[in-house]
Amino acid sequence: MYRSWSEDGEYVTNGGPSVLPVNLIISPSFSVIPNYSAPVPVYRTARTMGTNKTVNENYRLTWEFRVDSGFTYYVRLHFCEFQVEITELGDRVFQIYIDNIVAEHQADVISWAGGNGVPIYRDYAVMIGRASNEMKRNLSIALHPAPAWRTRYSDAILNGVEIFKLSNEGNLAGPNPQTIPISLPKISVPPPTRPKYNIRTTFLTVIGVVSIFVVVSALYILIFRPKSRFEGSFSWYQLSCKDYSSMDGSGKVYSSVGKHSKDTTSVADNKC
Repeated sequence: MYRSWSEDGEYVTNGGPSVLPVNLIISPSFSVIPNYSAPVPVYRTARTMGTNKTVNENYRLTWEFRVDSGFTYYVRLHFCEFQVEITELGDRVFQIYIDNIVAEHQADVISWAGGNGVPIYRDYAVMIGRASNEMKRNLSIALHPAPAWRTRYSDAILNGVEIFKLSNEGNLAGPNPQTIPISLPKISVPPPTRPKYNIRTTFLTVIGVVSIFVVVSALYILIFRPKSRFEGSFSWYQLSCKDYSSMDGSGKVYSSVGKHSKDTTSVADNKC
């Protein structure tokens, strides 16, 4: 009762025109098995092959379950005939295949349970062998109608499935999963690119530098070059009055030097 149950949709590998009948009115009669064998909803729902006799006779309603290889599995199939059409022996007879081996040639739920609305289960054991490095395998369960002469309705029914893994020499551990090689993504490094110089920009830069140099040079010449001497202009220098032994007045002597003359005129205050 503490086991979890789920819908079978993800395990159906060949559903054909199968249908999912439901009977929420029925109150299952647990006269054959304990009432804790499975939850009541399991016996109020089922999957059947459908109503088309011709189609049903040409396919197997199949489920597949992924299991560890190299172990024996205990398979329990739950049944309960709750459809009002199925009440007598022989109304719905079918075959059961487990791992592609016939487990039942003539499965008749009414015969097993004793009537409509009575839950029943059947237990089977199957060995799932291991081939080479095969870590897991699919365990299949399939249903197929019995020959037309043996059944009134060419159909099959299943209410629930339980699969138990049996201990293998005291060990329930499955084989280690196969390692998946991890390929690192290749990182492409672009080749180094040389900077592209703009010819026009380079030319303007050179012109600008040269222009600045010319302007600075011109300013330097204008500021720091000697003042121009013109005809008739004089530059005055203070000299010592050493050519004279006596001085009058201020005792200062000034010498005037003409720019274009070799003559020197001495002028003294009060005439040295």
